[in-house]
Formats: sequence, C-alpha cells, structure tokens
Amino acid sequence: MGHSHSVPRVVRNDPDDDHVLACALAAQANLIVSGDRKHLLPLGSYQGIDIVTAAEALKRFAVV
Repeated sequence: MGHSHSVPRVVRNDPDDDHVLACALAAQANLIVSGDRKHLLPLGSYQGIDIVTAAEALKRFAVV
C-alpha cells in the first residue's frame, strides 16, 4: 500500500475539505482544481500545491 497521511485541520469551517487537501498531498498532485470559492480557493495553495479554478487550470494547460 501507499503512504498514509493524516488529515490535519486546515479548513476550519469545512472539515470535509481537509480530506481533499490530504488526498492531493498523498497523490503528490501538482494542482487542486476547485470551484469552492468559500474555503479552498482562498487558501491559494497547500504545501506547494496550487489551488485554482477550472478556468485557471485550463489556462495553465493552454487548452483555452
């Protein structure tokens, strides 16, 4: 099995979002794409993983 990561409290008002962050960290993701303007997007990044909107992700991949 892969490495296990604990789920620290990062998003105080929405603990379910902490699982998204832990998953991205465990997967060694380069990017988190979210529409959560209330909790995730305001973080901007988490442990070096940028958190962006779908539109921003498309721009980064030059799809648009």
